[in-house]
Amino acid sequence: MSVRRMVVWAAAALGLVLGILLYEQAGPRRTAPGWIDLSPQELSRLLDEGGVTLVNVHVPYEGEIPGTDLFIPYDAVRARVGELPGRDAAIALYCRRGPMSREAAQTLVTLGYRRVYVLRGGFEAWRQAGFPFVVKRTGVGGR
Repeated sequence: MSVRRMVVWAAAALGLVLGILLYEQAGPRRTAPGWIDLSPQELSRLLDEGGVTLVNVHVPYEGEIPGTDLFIPYDAVRARVGELPGRDAAIALYCRRGPMSREAAQTLVTLGYRRVYVLRGGFEAWRQAGFPFVVKRTGVGGR
C-alpha cells in the first residue's frame, strides 16, 4: 500500500472517530424508549424558552428546581395524568439521579405523550452544573 493511500485511510478513520465523538457530545437526543434526554444546560435553555411543564417526580421530597410546576411521584404518573397538560405539550421530568424520571417518562410515552424530556443525571447534575436548587422546609403540594 502506498504512503498516500495510508494517509487517506488514516484521515478517513480519524474523521469517523471525530464524527462519533461529536455526535456523542451533541445536544438533546431521543432515546430508544421515546423521550429526549437533556443535559442541565439544555433543560435551562428549554425552560428559558418557555412552554414546558416542569415536573418533579422524585420521592421523597428532597428539593426542587425553581419554577417547578408540578410534584407527581414517579409511580403515580398514570393515576394523576389528569393534572398534566395534553399529549402534545412539552413535559420535562426530573428526580435526584434519573431512574424515577425514566420510569415516569416511559409511562407518559406509553400513554401517548410525544414531547417528553428527562433531565440527564437528575437534580444532582443540575446542582453540579451550578444551577439554582431549593429545599423548602415545609411540604409542598401533598409531599
